[in-house]
Amino acid sequence: MHPPLTRLAVALALVASAVAVPATALASEGGAPVSALYAQAMTRDLGVDATQVEARLAVELKAAKTEEKLSQSLGSSYGGAWFDESASTLVVGITDAKQAARVAAAGATPKLVKHSVARLSASKNALDRAPRPAASDITSWYVDPATNSVVVTARPGADNAVKDFIAASGADRTTVKVEQATASYHTTIDSFPATEWAIYGGSALLLPNGSCSSGFAVWRASDGVFGMTTAGHCGTVNTPATFRIVNGPLTEQGTFRNSMFPGSGDMAFVSHDSYQFEGTGFVLQQVLDYTGRAIPVDGLQEAAVGASICHSGISTGFRCGRITARNVTVNYVEGPVTGLTQTSACGDFGDSGGPYLAGTQAQGTVSGGDRGCSSGGRITFFQPIRPVLQAYGLNLMTRFGPMPG
Repeated sequence: MHPPLTRLAVALALVASAVAVPATALASEGGAPVSALYAQAMTRDLGVDATQVEARLAVELKAAKTEEKLSQSLGSSYGGAWFDESASTLVVGITDAKQAARVAAAGATPKLVKHSVARLSASKNALDRAPRPAASDITSWYVDPATNSVVVTARPGADNAVKDFIAASGADRTTVKVEQATASYHTTIDSFPATEWAIYGGSALLLPNGSCSSGFAVWRASDGVFGMTTAGHCGTVNTPATFRIVNGPLTEQGTFRNSMFPGSGDMAFVSHDSYQFEGTGFVLQQVLDYTGRAIPVDGLQEAAVGASICHSGISTGFRCGRITARNVTVNYVEGPVTGLTQTSACGDFGDSGGPYLAGTQAQGTVSGGDRGCSSGGRITFFQPIRPVLQAYGLNLMTRFGPMPG
């Protein structure tokens, strides 16, 4: 038998180095080459020319950094931001026209809006505190910067339920926009046996009654425990789990050390029980692209609404879409979950807990969605990574070493 660290190194060696597209533009923004499969997935799912993937990701990464700075500097006049794909630029909402010059100087496009993000968030938070509506009537609610509103999605025929929900919340009705939901949303844990893959982001995490996907490698300095993130609905605290290795009989045992679902997150930390991080080195974080290669993780810069994003999981492999909303409350049958991010990528049962990437930047882990890819599903939700790291005192493992949240 290999000692724990050697076994982990053997598993890492099973995935060949990524075939990368040219990376001059991406590298200039602090990114890294992505695999050929990443480019192919964006071409398949988003219609992006494979030769333009590097440039597209570089522009989106730059937009994310600009949004982060402007959201702080604009203060109470900040009205949210989103990436306009057609113009390949970041659009920033402002409630004060005098701030337009500041936005333009940062390289973004200013747009005068009625409501600040603070005002929209107050309405959204009021909805979160209201008595929970039936999941069969109202499926989600979130702040949408592009329409400068709080969007409530509801099933056909639920007009009265929507009216009562908004009234009971006390939310500012002038900020709320109601849209028709195309499907109900469910978590994506799989109750069927999983295929053997590696201990990477996107690989199988076997559970007593089903399977999910592993998310991001993390380390907790306070107790020296190494492990992976995943979705909270995959297991409760002390639930045993098994990590599967690439195309081989080796398995590694794990335990759910922390878990939350439903409520203010769909998050969990699963320890890798036979390996202790001793501070003398670090494990390289990689995500399976499902061609036998892996994608490095370099950081956790949050991507903008409208930016492209991809996830890895045991059921659908590697799938891409765009971020369509942040801070979404999803009204699952098990209960509402706040703080999720919505995307247009499809997913399926077994993808729960799998990692979402924007280029080589960690974004979060799959929570749930609508119909599966084969059934025309085009909505998935993910738990952002930063709240997980902060809640459980974890450091994200990157190829440069541990990174705090």
